[in-house]
Amino acid sequence: MEHIGLLYREIYTKKKSGELMVFDKRVKRTLLFSKGYLNAGWSTLPDEKIGQILLKLKMIDSIHLSALHKIPEKKMRFGEYLLSQGLVSKKDLNVALLHQLNRIFLMTFQMEGANISFEEKNPELPKEIFMIFLPPLIAKGIRGYFSPSAERFMLEKDYPFKKSGELTIQLEPEEEKVFKEIDGKRSILDIVLLTGKDRKFVMKTLYLLYCTDLIDFRGEEIKKEKGDEIFLQEIEKFYSTLHGKTPLKLFGLERNYTDEELRERYYSLVKKFHPDRVRSFSPDIVKKCEEIFIKLTEAYQALADPSSKSEREILLEEKPSPELAEEKFKEAKDLLELGMIWEAILLLKEAIRINSSNYLYHLYLGKAQAKIPSLKKDAENSLLKSIEIEKWNPDAFLELGKIYLSEGMKTRAKSMFKNVLLLDPQNDEARELLNKIEFS
Repeated sequence: MEHIGLLYREIYTKKKSGELMVFDKRVKRTLLFSKGYLNAGWSTLPDEKIGQILLKLKMIDSIHLSALHKIPEKKMRFGEYLLSQGLVSKKDLNVALLHQLNRIFLMTFQMEGANISFEEKNPELPKEIFMIFLPPLIAKGIRGYFSPSAERFMLEKDYPFKKSGELTIQLEPEEEKVFKEIDGKRSILDIVLLTGKDRKFVMKTLYLLYCTDLIDFRGEEIKKEKGDEIFLQEIEKFYSTLHGKTPLKLFGLERNYTDEELRERYYSLVKKFHPDRVRSFSPDIVKKCEEIFIKLTEAYQALADPSSKSEREILLEEKPSPELAEEKFKEAKDLLELGMIWEAILLLKEAIRINSSNYLYHLYLGKAQAKIPSLKKDAENSLLKSIEIEKWNPDAFLELGKIYLSEGMKTRAKSMFKNVLLLDPQNDEARELLNKIEFS
């Protein structure tokens, strides 16, 4: 199980109400909470019954304790009975109940491996309840027992930071030394070295601070930042030599490479530098990855020829037939339907390289490029090329209109949609978009 301190943290921070049961073969402890406060509790362990607590506190004697059998069955609690008989004062009873509740709560920290069941609800509270603020009790419980499961939890955390400057608990002097070194930039190891404290003590203190909601951890964020920094360096390094390498050198292959080696190198590099991986980075990085992606695919296509020609012969071979261009075009359309935009763009470019006079190739290339914000200008050029080849081309005018409209160029967009309707009067999409401009 997760250490119970994490559950108490959740109950406190999320102001939960409910009934908690912690039990094993030996004992069952029950605690009631409302809005993040501890209210009441009881235990099946004889030493944690209210009678034994009163006896240990010397508020009653063994004779009074033996009167337990005189209580009307299920009609009155032992404390209520003693109160009704004048055998204990209201004040003493409340002190004993508070002592009992604290003990039951604290002992749950030592039930490593026990079953935990928390039912979130508005519990039925007894007459005598308390509203106990959890953080000081949580801290006391962790000081008393830092369990193996809590230690394992801490092994996955790093770079603590303070959530607030205000302390909700009284820290011990050695704990304060650890707390003072927390700045969000230092790792747990840094804090260990700065304080000179035992690593386990530092982790225990940080766990205590975490469970009382005084700190949180930036470990994953820091790791991501460092990972991003390394990745950016790799992109810059690969890009810097991109245009000076032959296809073989780009993949790090020898002339006697196998098809399997080529595929492995290609897919590994494409996966690593795919433009979709860097959408959250700067436009410059996105552009560089786009160039890397295109260059890798062009190099792969050049080397993937099944013939035994040399690399130079492959790169200088005669243009393939128009039938091959059509095959690549059809494959690109299938990829577009699957949402594989970059892969489709590369195939469409290859189709155009083979046969640049087909207006449909330019049309679909423009449609694909328009889906990527950084390629809007390229999309415009592709669509204009399509219109240059085939002037009676309503689809190209429609796509151009959409691009202009998305860029806020309403006059240009309006002109494009009118052209569509001149060529295709039944085009509902163009009419709807034109009306949107005219009536907005």
